[in-house]
Amino acid sequence: MFKKDYPEFAVSRSYYGLYYAVTAILLTKGIVRHRHSGAIAAFGEYFIKTGELPKSMHRTLTDAFAQRRLGDYEYFTHIHPDEARDILDRAHEFCDELYQRLEKNLNNSPSDSQK
Repeated sequence: MFKKDYPEFAVSRSYYGLYYAVTAILLTKGIVRHRHSGAIAAFGEYFIKTGELPKSMHRTLTDAFAQRRLGDYEYFTHIHPDEARDILDRAHEFCDELYQRLEKNLNNSPSDSQK
């Protein structure tokens, strides 16, 4: 979407990638939130405040959430391509970090035969 010059859509899709990554990492602690705001708050509480993940990751999530809301619901607001590129780059880093943690979590969990 970014390459096709649709920065609002690029930000929206980037945010949803972050949201689903957060939903997955929350599940590793048995936490389920049904609202975006709840997932963002729980991520901050259980992963950022504890120091497990850096504060910059929470900032990436909240920035993308705010920009996604503008792009999706504010019809006369346009997201500058530089802002969209920044969100997209940060989303890639964020998701890579969480993917590595999820993969590590899966590899360290006991298999069904070990239970």
